[in-house]
Amino acid sequence: MIQFLFALIIAFSNIGHADFGDELIGVATSYRGTCIYSSSRVKCRGVDDYNQMIDIDVFSGIEKVAMNVVAVCVLDKRGLWCYGRKNIEDIPFMIGVTNISLSDSYACAIDIEGVKCWGNDKYGKFKFIEGLINPREIATEDSYACAIDDEGVKCWGKRGSGPANIPIDLKNPRMLTLGRDHMCATDDSGLRCWGNNEEGQLDFPDGMKNPRFVQAGGDHTCVLNDEGVRCWGSYKEGQSYVPVGLKNPRTFTTGERHTCALDDDYVKCNGNNDMSQLDIQIVLNEVKEIAVGFEHTCAIDTEGIKCWGNDKYQVRNVPAVLTNPREIKAAGEVTCAIGDEGVKCWGNYAPVVQRVPTSLKNPESLVLGHYWGCVRDEGDLKCWGKEPSIVPDNLKDVIEFSLGDNHFCAISDKKLKCWGDNEFGQIDVPRRLKNPRSLVSGRNHNCVIDDEGVKCWGARADGRLNIPTNLKNPKKLYAGANYSCVLDDEGLKCWGSNNFGKTNVPDGMLNPLQVSLGEFNTCVVMASGPKCWGRNDFLQSTPPMP
Repeated sequence: MIQFLFALIIAFSNIGHADFGDELIGVATSYRGTCIYSSSRVKCRGVDDYNQMIDIDVFSGIEKVAMNVVAVCVLDKRGLWCYGRKNIEDIPFMIGVTNISLSDSYACAIDIEGVKCWGNDKYGKFKFIEGLINPREIATEDSYACAIDDEGVKCWGKRGSGPANIPIDLKNPRMLTLGRDHMCATDDSGLRCWGNNEEGQLDFPDGMKNPRFVQAGGDHTCVLNDEGVRCWGSYKEGQSYVPVGLKNPRTFTTGERHTCALDDDYVKCNGNNDMSQLDIQIVLNEVKEIAVGFEHTCAIDTEGIKCWGNDKYQVRNVPAVLTNPREIKAAGEVTCAIGDEGVKCWGNYAPVVQRVPTSLKNPESLVLGHYWGCVRDEGDLKCWGKEPSIVPDNLKDVIEFSLGDNHFCAISDKKLKCWGDNEFGQIDVPRRLKNPRSLVSGRNHNCVIDDEGVKCWGARADGRLNIPTNLKNPKKLYAGANYSCVLDDEGLKCWGSNNFGKTNVPDGMLNPLQVSLGEFNTCVVMASGPKCWGRNDFLQSTPPMP
């Protein structure tokens, strides 16, 4: 039986046609991405190595969308269109295309002349296709391909003991799907599966009546029948757990390690999200605050907290009990937020996640470092995290405070002091600071504004102390791991480490409502919405907009 284990559902949320702008009709997945589509628009999300994660709305009568790790192909009334790696983009001449299938390295389509394949022909996947008689279904996997023609199911490519050797007699096969090492089809007798069964991907539930749609993932299988969507096989990434809350599922798709279903115009997904392939579900509306971590980003919008990017350490698993969130911060692989229930933290570093004070009355001014978190609670400073704490006891009347990797700074009684590790001189506060304010800390450096301008101290590497000389009326400072930014009368200006272009501020950043700096990327909230730049291999710099 299908197990609805809510605790293992990963990255669950949804997107509906009201957000998409048109009625959704389908969803497609690959190992590293997901696409949703209407009759005229395709929107994709995932790893974008070849610019294949398109968002295009000029199609006419879309019939099918197929994707692999390097390309996306769209079949509409006008023909076939492919985007991504060149060997897939270069479509051979075809007339009257009726079906399309993509594996990781090649594509196959059916037109009026039969089956045509292009791309990487390792394992001889293109040699057999001339012997097909009236092909009508095509399915591909990286090492083999199969088709249904007038004589039944035929497969070609890498053979041996795998599923390409069809061990059963299929009667009038109608639907065909290939997993990594297993295969399923529907015929007059119902659902038939064969191949590798190490993860139970062939063990479909008893009483599987009237299968209308079936798809094989890497090591799992799902089917849509009169009872809804049912899945079985590998549960390692949560891919075999049916998305919760499906009311009227119309179709679904399986990736290598994730599953998405279309239900009453909503897409719901679960499974692995280390390539941001589930972030197709997230839509940001009126972002109020944004926070940048190591390889992930989170924001507070009108609906609550939403996170995207690398989910290796479940940094996207926002606590369910956190109503009315109003502050959010991220550092490394940890995120913390303030809501009606107090401070909640989630992610990878246990001392920060598990040691949050529970007796807070009115927490505010949340600050987060790699190993500690601090808030001001009714005038008192409360900190938690790694032991022993670097924060001195009995600090009173703290106006501002900041955390580095292993040091802490605070402004109290118009004086700035720092404590903790001093390997890089990060606690050697400059003398004669006049009215210090807007205090920030990176991993091993600090910056502050005083009446004379911006001053920084600590680690000099990467130019993180090289303050711009042309600042005009600096107003507010921000710090990332090894770089800093300042907002002055001319807009946002940044300096320090520039790996991934994180200090290259785009034009137009004059009046950001909020700014957050992380390890490798920078995000701002503008009146028009969020904007990010820098490292983007997990789409952490691509806010998921409608």
